[in-house]
Amino acid sequence: MSDFHINTQYLSLLARQEVSWSPVTFGTTFSVFASEQWIAKVNTGISPRLRMNLDVPHRCPNLPFIPRLIAYDDHTLTPYEVCILERLPGENWATVLLSQTKEETLSLWEKMLDAAHLLWENSPSPQKTFADDLQKMTTERIRRLKKQYPAWSDDLDRIENFVKKHADLFANSPCGFVHPDLHPCNILCAQGRLTGVVDLDEIYEGPKEGFLPTLLSFLERPKMFIPPTVADFSSSTFSFLYPSVKKAFAPIWDQPTLICKLNVLFIRQSLEWMTNRLSSDESLEFLHIILQRELPQNESDYEQTYFARLLKRVEENNPPKGLKT
Repeated sequence: MSDFHINTQYLSLLARQEVSWSPVTFGTTFSVFASEQWIAKVNTGISPRLRMNLDVPHRCPNLPFIPRLIAYDDHTLTPYEVCILERLPGENWATVLLSQTKEETLSLWEKMLDAAHLLWENSPSPQKTFADDLQKMTTERIRRLKKQYPAWSDDLDRIENFVKKHADLFANSPCGFVHPDLHPCNILCAQGRLTGVVDLDEIYEGPKEGFLPTLLSFLERPKMFIPPTVADFSSSTFSFLYPSVKKAFAPIWDQPTLICKLNVLFIRQSLEWMTNRLSSDESLEFLHIILQRELPQNESDYEQTYFARLLKRVEENNPPKGLKT
């Protein structure tokens, strides 16, 4: 019997009824299935990665754009980590984004920013110290990467030292749920309404600045976030949306340490991806990006980092030539 049929049998067991499942993605250690009512995720890897699909709906039960958890199992009823979520209405925003007017895009983008704030504000963590969590997470991810890629050891030491040096920037930062991969591919919409925020796997408890690395990077290079199988974004940017990001995050925008915070938060997320979902070639690419773009040699070099240039672009509000919407 195929792995697909074995996996779907376990899903029906967990759902406590016979369900017709169709594969959405079917990988070596992580697969997604869909039925008419539900979405199911199966993690056959060693490390757990689905827990936030349980925690986020539990702590944010009144947010209508968060899918309800139907069932969760961690190697009890099934030999895997599995979760089943309700299937929210709407279509993936990325599939219709290029057909929208600027006004339609701006309206839905602002709704997505509102959802980010609601997610963060409805999950306060008053006892959480992000600086400590950041250092522990970095140490663990670096340890795993060194074991997997021993030739990268010196470069990984540089990265770890940089993050730990700047962790205290977050010592007094209030924490809430942060979706570090928030962009149109993870948004469901219908008739101009935002109907769902999906892909909750990597949500973490952190500062509100945690939303910004992906939001700003997406506007600059959407093709890095949306697969060509969904739509061709190779010549697209959405710089006209920069002012909306600055407005939505106005209370934290003028911090003198914002550039460095974004560098650190981008590195944090890159380490998460490198240890959990990227191939060795993709991980090597991210390693080079971190070393070349996010690790200034001295304090005066911060203005040359990638996020310093993006923040400058926001201030200039000067879309690059060839803007396509």
